[in-house]
Amino acid sequence: MLEELVLSQAFEIQKRPDMDDQYDVLYMLNDALECYLVFTEATMQGNYIDELEEELAIEFVETSVRKCLIIRQGNKNTCTLWFGNAYKELSLYRFHEIGHFWEKEAEQWRRLVYMIGTMEDKYLFMGEEVCNEQELRLIPLMQFAPFYRYYPAKICIPEEYVVTEEGCRCMLELAELSGDWMYQSVIRLYMRFPCQFLEDILHRMLMYIGRGKLYDLIFDRTVEAAGAYPERDYGEVNNRIRERERQRLKELFEQSGYQGNYPDFYQGKRHIQVTEEHPFTRMESFERGFGFQLMVSEQPKGLCGKNRGFFKGRGLHGWISKPDTFF
Repeated sequence: MLEELVLSQAFEIQKRPDMDDQYDVLYMLNDALECYLVFTEATMQGNYIDELEEELAIEFVETSVRKCLIIRQGNKNTCTLWFGNAYKELSLYRFHEIGHFWEKEAEQWRRLVYMIGTMEDKYLFMGEEVCNEQELRLIPLMQFAPFYRYYPAKICIPEEYVVTEEGCRCMLELAELSGDWMYQSVIRLYMRFPCQFLEDILHRMLMYIGRGKLYDLIFDRTVEAAGAYPERDYGEVNNRIRERERQRLKELFEQSGYQGNYPDFYQGKRHIQVTEEHPFTRMESFERGFGFQLMVSEQPKGLCGKNRGFFKGRGLHGWISKPDTFF
């Protein structure tokens, strides 16, 4: 694992603030997992410089007394980590409450692509051991280009979208289960005659209200898959703050005449789904990293389903808001 980090020049080491003799090397951090290489009974000679953009090299040395990592940052800096033991620490977390909104329009699909893409990332880096069966059934959606093209951040979009038969069959099965015969028929045509024209049609079709039941099915399965894991544990004090902030937001909705249960609230034609931002348990400040964003959806009365205002159709309107600007 250290070799992978060095080869990708992604090595980063930090002393754990609450433990004087422990150092953590970040292996993988995302909304679904935190994986560290932990060095205990450790002391550092010299200083590792985070901002130093030099080619990294690591040498492992074991003496009769202790082990050490010699960390060379080009010719400009060398430090040595002496340690007694090392192990991998892996924690899996639920992430279906999280919402990141970097691009406008199609926020409902972009959020789903982000969550399923998070499943795919941990699968590619860590293997099946970090995924449950529901996640493994959803991951092929990232090989269905009309879906994947709603990637949440332009800076991360690859030059070419991946299309596989497995990805097409995964979306086809979901369309069948949701009763969306129109989307099924176009997917089948696309599988027989794969071309950019049909890919574009399937991509645009996802934005129309007729795909609402398909969206609900994928959303519910994503929530079920991600919700199987525990919440991040920020310690007793911060956990209480998190629950207090959720309760405070719920009370604001109730005082404004909304009904429902966290995270979904309703009033007349408006549906609001609360999403959260979660910091990492060690590398970020809880006070700065935890917060809320609201998916505000206005839809005709009687139109059921989640986040319908973000689709295209008569009387539909959806936007993202922070609580302090909404109330």
